[in-house]
Amino acid sequence: MSVFSRLIPLIVLVLFAGDALGAGPFQCPDLSSAKRVGACPSNEELRHTFKRVCTDLEREEQGTSALYCGTFEEFVAEKYKVMSEIVTPAGTFDGYLSCSSAPSGGAESVQVECGTKGCVVHCGYAGDRFLTLHTGKSCHIDGRAPAMGIDEAKCGPDGSGCAVRCE
Repeated sequence: MSVFSRLIPLIVLVLFAGDALGAGPFQCPDLSSAKRVGACPSNEELRHTFKRVCTDLEREEQGTSALYCGTFEEFVAEKYKVMSEIVTPAGTFDGYLSCSSAPSGGAESVQVECGTKGCVVHCGYAGDRFLTLHTGKSCHIDGRAPAMGIDEAKCGPDGSGCAVRCE
């Protein structure tokens, strides 16, 4: 069996999977299904990054250096994150999530931002955490008219009010 004939089922799957976005509304995924894409930074890596970032910012004499160069503990609280993703029938949601605890919980809000090249769906979670889905399709919050620009909704306890439809 040739390599090409082995790839045909995969190509067909990918082509038809792209149509899943138009199949109906979808909800922001629950964080408990998030998978880390890389390894969380070690304490040594964080310390090295802290020293490098603070030195660079102080050298540039930017007023923003206090944001990064407070204490090491503040730096860790901000930077101890790793790229995480959730693959759903609607597409891949990704974002930086904390390494200090297992992510869990449903979305509290959704924001749909559309432009001429497609839309970005931002799912907001407790603790100022976000996952994002990028798509070339036109999306809108379900039950509302599609529009260019930004539309937002708060989610109910069961996720209601945060359904998104992409076509």
